[in-house]
Amino acid sequence: MVNVESVGIIKTECGLRHGDPISPYLFIIVVDVLSCQISKAMESPSLSGIKMACTCPVISHIFFADTPCFSLKLHTLSFLFVFVF
Repeated sequence: MVNVESVGIIKTECGLRHGDPISPYLFIIVVDVLSCQISKAMESPSLSGIKMACTCPVISHIFFADTPCFSLKLHTLSFLFVFVF
């Protein structure tokens, strides 16, 4: 519908393109869901974030404009995983 009038069938194309106006909104939705999933996983005793100092809060993930950063410690294997892409 455009201006309350039917314009017929809209043929869809494959995927989104760079610069598509809806891309930032989809990114925010996906990042929000990912953040909630990481926070839920942090409640288990086998996964935790890292502390930079004793008085600092635990950091597990940070999302910048288009760059996620994960800082997670998996206790069962005892390794630190920091991934930035």
